[in-house]
Amino acid sequence: MRISYNWLQEFVTFDQTPDELAALLTAIGLEATVDVKDYDFTGVVVGKVLSVAPMAGSDHLSLCQVDLGGEVVPVVCGAPNVKAGILAPLAKVGARLPGGHKITKTKIRGQVSQGMICAADELGLADDHTGIIVIEGQAQLGQDFKDYLKSTVDAVLDLDLTPNRGDCFSHLGVARDLAAKLGRPLRLPKIKLSEEGPPVEQLARVDVSAPEGCHRYAARVIQGVKIGPSPDWMAQRLTAMGLRPINNVVDASNYVLMELGHPLHIFDYDRLADHRIDVYFAKAGQKFTTLDGEQHTLSPQHLLIADGRGAVALAGIMGGHQSEVTDATVNVLIESAYFDPAVIRRGSKSLDLSTEASRRFERDTDVDGLIMALDRVAMLICELAGGALARGRIDVYPQKHKPTRISLSVKFTNRLLGTRLTRPQMQKHLQRLDIAVGSSSGDTLECTVPTSRPELTLPVDLIEEIARMEGYDNLPTVDGVEVSFKSFSGDAHGYFTTVRHTLVDWGFYEHRGNTLTRGEHAGLYHEAGGIELRNPLSSELAFLRTSLIPGLVQAAGFNLRRQQKMVQLFEIGAVQHSDAEAYNRTRETFRLGLITTLGPGSAATHWKQPPPKDLYFLKGITARLCHALGLPEVEFAATTARNLDGALQVTAAGEVLGILGTISREVQEIFDLELPVAVAEIDLEPLGRLRAPGAGLYRDVIPYPVVARDLAIEVNAGEAAGRIVATIRKNGGKYLRDVQIFDVYSGRGIAVGRKSVAFRLHFQADDRTLTDEAVDRQVKRIAGALEQAHQAHWRIS
Repeated sequence: MRISYNWLQEFVTFDQTPDELAALLTAIGLEATVDVKDYDFTGVVVGKVLSVAPMAGSDHLSLCQVDLGGEVVPVVCGAPNVKAGILAPLAKVGARLPGGHKITKTKIRGQVSQGMICAADELGLADDHTGIIVIEGQAQLGQDFKDYLKSTVDAVLDLDLTPNRGDCFSHLGVARDLAAKLGRPLRLPKIKLSEEGPPVEQLARVDVSAPEGCHRYAARVIQGVKIGPSPDWMAQRLTAMGLRPINNVVDASNYVLMELGHPLHIFDYDRLADHRIDVYFAKAGQKFTTLDGEQHTLSPQHLLIADGRGAVALAGIMGGHQSEVTDATVNVLIESAYFDPAVIRRGSKSLDLSTEASRRFERDTDVDGLIMALDRVAMLICELAGGALARGRIDVYPQKHKPTRISLSVKFTNRLLGTRLTRPQMQKHLQRLDIAVGSSSGDTLECTVPTSRPELTLPVDLIEEIARMEGYDNLPTVDGVEVSFKSFSGDAHGYFTTVRHTLVDWGFYEHRGNTLTRGEHAGLYHEAGGIELRNPLSSELAFLRTSLIPGLVQAAGFNLRRQQKMVQLFEIGAVQHSDAEAYNRTRETFRLGLITTLGPGSAATHWKQPPPKDLYFLKGITARLCHALGLPEVEFAATTARNLDGALQVTAAGEVLGILGTISREVQEIFDLELPVAVAEIDLEPLGRLRAPGAGLYRDVIPYPVVARDLAIEVNAGEAAGRIVATIRKNGGKYLRDVQIFDVYSGRGIAVGRKSVAFRLHFQADDRTLTDEAVDRQVKRIAGALEQAHQAHWRIS
């Protein structure tokens, strides 16, 4: 959910900056981040159009003189809204626009043009190309247009809401929580209606044949509207929320959706047969075409809105094309209804059709708040599109919702939170959230929950609300805990902590992803794809994951889009695969996933920081981790893998541990990554089984010196270095401590089809200083073994 900083100010007064507001909302359970806008253009400045003269031989081009503060430049412009006196963004000669387009000095119809006055789409700010951007208010001539935008454009906050907080899918819902936390009054939009038309009952009729699916249906009618574009203030706010402006009537409903959180639908009144609405469940196999032009086959679980002829909308999901508002629309019927969350959820998931409306209905909406939303949109339509509002409203509400009442124990609340809050303190927190606290006696608070918070059903829900308002940071720490153990079992995953601590010490951050994923992501790194859920929460979470890699790539993309170029993440988690012989026909394994950004952008700019990373950085991390766990020598061999370039298979003691590589260009584009990334996925079961029990324990420092020898051999060009190292270790004797490759060469002096590989060998004894003679004998033995096993020629002795 996206929230406008300025729009929120209309509901509650606050002094926090956007960053401070995001921190405050996060502290009360509404995880928020400020959306940082990165403009993809350079060389664009604020200019003032001094004069506009028509160009000979053209019916639309004009020669403009534009003042940039320090100079006046001629610019040819074809926009219909260019005129003298306006301020507008001008791309100077040398400027670069989105898509790599570079502005050059040109000659058009004999006139020199030194720049371009820009429209919104030319700067990547919107899709509008009907005219140039006209800067309202004050701006300094010659000012970088990026700086102007950053100082004037409304800040937008991204909220990552939990599924139970459907009430916060609106500015009003967020403002309620913010006002409660700050102890400030909440301001509701002022609604003033002028009902000048005939009684609404004379114009329309509403029946609800499926009250179990539609608990309430309210409607209003407006006659004589004039369809046209929305005013700039509304279009700008909708664009900031990620919605495309359409026209003044449809935009009004979308505006109220973002403002109050209740979905609305506008019908062309004259296209509703018999001017009648009915709500019922579809028949099996019934066909319906939605606004997007897609035809869907329905079942009795899909709720429909119908007129006198047949279905005109999928209730709570999407309207139909035959009743949509068009430029020819004159009269409209406004729908504001409450649909059962489970019905909308099942219908949306079965059709894989998720909309702004369905996302709110399936999380539950305010059954009493729909009237305010209905009246608010009616007022806006009359203001923006004119027309006469019919007197009264239709409101079919067969069985009224009863408010939820909860008895809350003061003593139990303090015991659960570890606090010593008094009854008046708890009552104050709850009442700020519009939770009424009636007369109570003894230890109990009798609470009535508003219909705007349908997820509050149990005492623990109210305790969480008290904790949020008190502040999680203000809850006391627990000094101890009472537990009892009836049985003990071994911890098969105890070494996971060692893995975590080791990677954190090396600069990695732990990522915890969702075990559910999208179907297309589940098949990126596993041919069989994921295991589909029968009743998923959403199409985004419809499959069990088969790999940790997609989640890590998604997390890397999230960070990169927020200018965090140095990404090093790891995750320890379960993946699932189909197994006909296993319980529930699935097999769970735990894996370790690693990801790091590559290339020039992946390194810090400070001169002390390491150079840019490549795939071998992650290979080294994997090898070091295995070494830290005391595994036998780890080997890496080239292999092929789905959507991985330069893939390497990781093995130890003959067992496959996992794979690493660079994600393919296709996957990079899917996740919109600006930098390449390397990934690794290691199976933790063999890793845990092969690790040495004493790995990581302290060892005394060996006081005797290390003896180093360099060994260069000539081998066939296709010979894998890992096999050569394995032979060296096998024949190196008990004093060989380490083997390092420091040079690979082919070319002049080396036969065609051959290469030279140089190794540095380290020898050391625990109890004495090794002699040169002893080390040289061992090096010769190694050289002989290499000659026999790899047809190697010893180049240096």
